[in-house]
Amino acid sequence: MTKARLRISGLVRAQRRAEEAVKQGIPPEEIQAFQAWAASIVFQVDDVCRQYQLSPEDLPAPSLRAYQFLTLLKKPVH
Repeated sequence: MTKARLRISGLVRAQRRAEEAVKQGIPPEEIQAFQAWAASIVFQVDDVCRQYQLSPEDLPAPSLRAYQFLTLLKKPVH
């Protein structure tokens, strides 16, 4: 039995927004807030996936790529 695909509205749009912010450059004083924003989206996706007993890998390819990109951004910069 195959798992149903879960589409999360706005996830790819959030990725595009994040990519644009990165391209333009994020001021140092805004990096922590930016990472918190990315982390909150990742947390929400994880929560929705848990509710449906799915994993992020079950998302459609564009959504999975967006999730993976945002996951990278939520990590602190050293």
